[in-house]
Amino acid sequence: MKIDAAGSVYLAGSFERRANFSLSGTAQIKNPDGRQDIFAVKYNANLDRTIWFSKMGGDAFKTEEIELAQDLAVDPAGNVYLAGTFSSRADFDPSPTRSFILTAKARETGAFTTKLSPTGQLVWAKSQVGEKFVGNSAIAVAPDGSVYTVGYFEEDAFLDANQPSRAFTAQPETSDRAPRETDLFITKWGNATGAAQWVKQIRGPLYEMVSGAAFTSNNRLAIWGSASGNVDFNPNRTRRLLTTPRGDFEGDNNVNGRSFAYSGFLATYRPDGSVDLARLVNPKGTDKDLFIEAAALRPDGRSFLVGGRFQGGISIRRLNSTGPAFERDIPKTDYLDDGFVLIFDQTLNLLS
Repeated sequence: MKIDAAGSVYLAGSFERRANFSLSGTAQIKNPDGRQDIFAVKYNANLDRTIWFSKMGGDAFKTEEIELAQDLAVDPAGNVYLAGTFSSRADFDPSPTRSFILTAKARETGAFTTKLSPTGQLVWAKSQVGEKFVGNSAIAVAPDGSVYTVGYFEEDAFLDANQPSRAFTAQPETSDRAPRETDLFITKWGNATGAAQWVKQIRGPLYEMVSGAAFTSNNRLAIWGSASGNVDFNPNRTRRLLTTPRGDFEGDNNVNGRSFAYSGFLATYRPDGSVDLARLVNPKGTDKDLFIEAAALRPDGRSFLVGGRFQGGISIRRLNSTGPAFERDIPKTDYLDDGFVLIFDQTLNLLS
């Protein structure tokens, strides 16, 4: 959900079967073409009038064939940008008389990025696909109007529209079980036509998950989420490797024998895609996990409000020095979660 300067409310996501998108008065019933479809809708500030409704998607019906808008952004002109996943053949033109088809591998998902006009009409739509599951999780618009998306992919994926035969390969985990390969990627798109300007990969042998993105007041793309293991946050030649706490090799009710626990992360990137800053928010304890579920950039663009959940405790180290900036130990034997809220400035130093 986003709210613009006039107070208008924008929602995006997915829906199944019959759904009513009217918040008052006469029902506005919509039906998906397949098991589920992508939607975007704009309401007025009083939430008593639907300004426009847009539906996108295809006729995919398998459970794993997810069609979903994961995130949206709105620019000062009222253009709306969506990022998420789609399956098989999906129509991204909301018009009932036109179509614009994007295609992903059957029974897998592709990532999509699309721009809608201030009236909810298609301006452009782009796809990124691979051999397995690919998807976008976050989107943000830069001060110069460029569009940035952050997503994930498995195994081999063809993410660069400028070099369609170039394969990005996720860093594998080697273990006694079947290899698991998921990495993150950041794409910069031109605003006018959606031309891809660059694609950058963030590598790690386990799972990395992004839950949001925004631009700071010093023109840095900030992303946040959760990761496990040794993660290289710098897509360029020099490495920015951060390591989450070790897991319990013997296994317990939490990490189930994983060699690393999950930590939350925040990272900022320059306009050329190189990393500026990166840090972890760690669980306190080798057999615990911590996840950053959501964050928001404050209106001045100079600090973040970060929220999530953890087990056992929290440990936040000072940047570029030793020792903890903050530690809280909440030992538990039942492995239930507690929540947390933290505030960081745009240099990722802890404020409170």
